[in-house]
Amino acid sequence: MQAMAADRELEPAVAALEQQFGLMFAQVRARVRDQAERVHAELSPAGYNVLATLVRSGPQHAGSLAAMLYTDKSMISRIVKQLIELGLVERRPDPSDGRAAFLAATPAAVGKVDANRDEQRQRLREFLAGWDVADVRQLTALLSRLNAEM
Repeated sequence: MQAMAADRELEPAVAALEQQFGLMFAQVRARVRDQAERVHAELSPAGYNVLATLVRSGPQHAGSLAAMLYTDKSMISRIVKQLIELGLVERRPDPSDGRAAFLAATPAAVGKVDANRDEQRQRLREFLAGWDVADVRQLTALLSRLNAEM
């Protein structure tokens, strides 16, 4: 009986959570679009995500980058082509394999992405300034748990 009551309570709770995630993801998409435009007027949001990953993780092979972003290598190839044309990414030879190349963000791109990240961190600090630190830690722990289980 108690399990059935919990199931009835879980359904609307999950629906409310799903709605909040939808709102949050829409806001994130809008921010990524804005960040991409700040780096280069022709940069797509997908291109920004690839570029930001290269800035955060350092030079990568295309296959590693695809795995990190949960996408296929052909999609990465198309995006990287755009990033190279825009002067935001360069290919560097892999010293251990002459046939392979690393993809690396250019210094100018690193500066722009870092500036975006600094601004976003500052905005997050401002949003959370009125929160209790324990609440921030609890939210972090819960999101970490959710990510690990997904």
